[in-house]
Amino acid sequence: MVELFVKSLSKSYGEVSAVKDVSFTVEDGSVMTLLGPSGCGKTTTLRCIAGLEKPESGLIKGGEKILFSSEEQKLVPAEKRSVGMVFQSYAIWPHMSVFKNIAYPLKIRKEKDSEIKSKVSKVIDMVQLEGLENRPATALSGGQQQRVAFARAIVAEPDFLLLDEPMSNLDARLRETMRHELRRLQKNLKITTLYVTHDRVEALFLSHKIGIMDKGELVQAGTPREIYSNPKNSNIATFLGQTNMMDADLVGIDGAEAKLETKMGGLFVKTSTGELSKKLTICIRPETVLITKEKAYDRNTFPGTVVSIAYFGDYSEYEVRCQDTTVKLHSSEDVKLQEHDQAWVYLPSNKITILPS
Repeated sequence: MVELFVKSLSKSYGEVSAVKDVSFTVEDGSVMTLLGPSGCGKTTTLRCIAGLEKPESGLIKGGEKILFSSEEQKLVPAEKRSVGMVFQSYAIWPHMSVFKNIAYPLKIRKEKDSEIKSKVSKVIDMVQLEGLENRPATALSGGQQQRVAFARAIVAEPDFLLLDEPMSNLDARLRETMRHELRRLQKNLKITTLYVTHDRVEALFLSHKIGIMDKGELVQAGTPREIYSNPKNSNIATFLGQTNMMDADLVGIDGAEAKLETKMGGLFVKTSTGELSKKLTICIRPETVLITKEKAYDRNTFPGTVVSIAYFGDYSEYEVRCQDTTVKLHSSEDVKLQEHDQAWVYLPSNKITILPS
């Protein structure tokens, strides 16, 4: 397998800049996800890498092979790039059987029938479609069609795999099943993969690295844990899941700890920088906030009233009103509180993120 390298990639449609100076690397055998809302440029980036769109500028490399270079005026055609791609619509040939759909890339390469049969049989076993080789593509379920599309993408043993919203047409239960299946296959194949989605759960579950895109720009990249725990701005924080956002005033800094003043009261926050603005925004994820019936901590603990409780099976979601601020939190423990009860909310200082001003 090979590393996928993208540098300073830009693509416009008329006066609209779809991709603006995007750079990233997908390490050999890893999965990187481009995550963002519709129209943010993630699919256009993918199509440029696949050779389906021509960028205005930048560099795309698969290993040591240059696929596109504006500086060298080089553009390798899509059919000569060693790329496997799964489209949102799967793009399954309706008039072909499962076997013929999967074999299509090998037929185009004019491989021997014996080789085609061997390679197709191998991937059919891999994606668990045994016994369906002769079934018409139109007679398959959504999950089976996705498996056919994936098998067709990998049968020619490409250098890297591109996946464009491949699970968006599946229902919620099947999506969960296919997420596990896709991760299993990728781990076994160890193929360098670029995944595009607007679904944060897919991104967090499947990725070694996530790149957040917004308005054509790559605004933050890192591991799922880094992105989720330390979002670069409030848009990223809320896009990746529920979070409590609060305005705060800086009172002072003592070593690696900042003292802030919020509508709830004084708050201590772990910080890695000694330079902070006087006006700040902080965020803390609901699953890191603790709730107790009695005061259990000296600092960062605030009295409040339980506004609502919702049960989700493996956790309960509480909304607690602390003065003029409503704090949302998730607890997997039965704290034996009811709506309108008095409670204490604790915000761990090392779980609070100070967002750039």
